[in-house]
Amino acid sequence: MRKCSIEIIVKCFSYTSSLEVWQALQPMHDALAGKAITNEFTGKSITAKQIQSSLKGIVKNNFSFKVDDGRLYYNNPGNNKDKCGIITIRDIADTPEEAELWISRFLLDDRFIQARIFDNQYDFWQNQINIRVYENEGVSYSHLPTVHNGASPPLGKIIIDISNNLGRSLLRNNYMESIGSCMWLGESFWQATGVNKENILTSDNFKIETHGDIIKVIAQGSLFTESEGEQGGRQRTLRELLFQSEI
Repeated sequence: MRKCSIEIIVKCFSYTSSLEVWQALQPMHDALAGKAITNEFTGKSITAKQIQSSLKGIVKNNFSFKVDDGRLYYNNPGNNKDKCGIITIRDIADTPEEAELWISRFLLDDRFIQARIFDNQYDFWQNQINIRVYENEGVSYSHLPTVHNGASPPLGKIIIDISNNLGRSLLRNNYMESIGSCMWLGESFWQATGVNKENILTSDNFKIETHGDIIKVIAQGSLFTESEGEQGGRQRTLRELLFQSEI
């Protein structure tokens, strides 16, 4: 059974430390008990109970832990162009219900922008531009469009063109242009995108729930795993409604 991956977007530098973000994930701390965990910044193996102590006194506002075959990652770049914090929980949650528990505390916080549930493998290949990765993994790319990356020599090279991929993710100013089979959108999302939320509220394509200022969009009960057929149609409609993008 495919595990669920989670992406949570929060306002730039709104969390003062990596420890504060870890504490916001508290409802699911026990879900990591007994799992093999490695602090990727130090290379040391730790237990779930040691994560909090490992983050105390950390100056950098980020963390990265390998959890069995999954990963728990937080980064807040906060540069002049890309202003938001990103929390990703890859291949750890077993069900959408469990994934929502990871998100739950953020939904009660005005620093929250958006969240989604996605399939890690589908997301990886939809956003992979490096031809060498395809070659190393033995995956054919001859049918895929390519483009020059626009860089000057010696950095210039041909890459996979993902600009029309339905599952592509783009870090924008104060939000992430990405979609999932289930999404949560806060008031800050609409302010950042400039899109009218009535577009999604009045749509009869998806199941829509409102919880205070949070809009929950259920595009389908299972994860998006392909860009063709009905799944492709749902993703295309989501992108059009949420980001006014046409594919």
